[in-house]
Amino acid sequence: MRVALFILLFLNLAYFAWAGWIDAPPPARAAQSIARTPRLLLASETAQKVGGTTQTVAASPPRCVSVGPFDTPERATSASALLTGRGFEPKQRVEESETLGGYWVYVGDLRNALEEARVMRTLEQAGLSDARIMPETETGGRVSVGVFSERLRAERRARVLERLGLKPVIGERHVPGNVYWLDLALGPNDRTVSTEGLLAPEESDARLEVKVCPAVP
Repeated sequence: MRVALFILLFLNLAYFAWAGWIDAPPPARAAQSIARTPRLLLASETAQKVGGTTQTVAASPPRCVSVGPFDTPERATSASALLTGRGFEPKQRVEESETLGGYWVYVGDLRNALEEARVMRTLEQAGLSDARIMPETETGGRVSVGVFSERLRAERRARVLERLGLKPVIGERHVPGNVYWLDLALGPNDRTVSTEGLLAPEESDARLEVKVCPAVP
């Protein structure tokens, strides 16, 4: 019995030694360093190598400016051709807005019907048959003396009224319509874009703006 007990004890010890030393599970592989995994970059970032290491820097967003407004697509197309020749890639965009519908010449600040009648009589004697009495406003009565598509013609009519001893006013008439803009990206060395030559000589009274492009929805 004693021999059998020693044999069983020896077998148990041998089994535990084999299980612990010989049949031990392989050590777990070390996890790869997270630093080796390439990081996802945002659209506004870029990676640059500096001194053997990769650094993330913010990329300069494209600068977009809008030039306009042009009152007709033909004028916008003509300006686009000039900007293309200067190295830009303009894209035409239409926008709903009030457009210039002409120039209105009138005599205002008339205090009562007697002054309106006096102005009308002066205009009729001068042969200006297109004069009309307009509805009274908070600033007083007005007599319209013509609407003109060109400012030059409106100024000529105003000078005639001045020679008659009247005080004319030139106002702009605006009507609903479409205007046209040119969107273009500035290069890294461009501070702005010149509007020189983008308007025809007959548009000398018009004004162009250069502003930041509207945000894209």
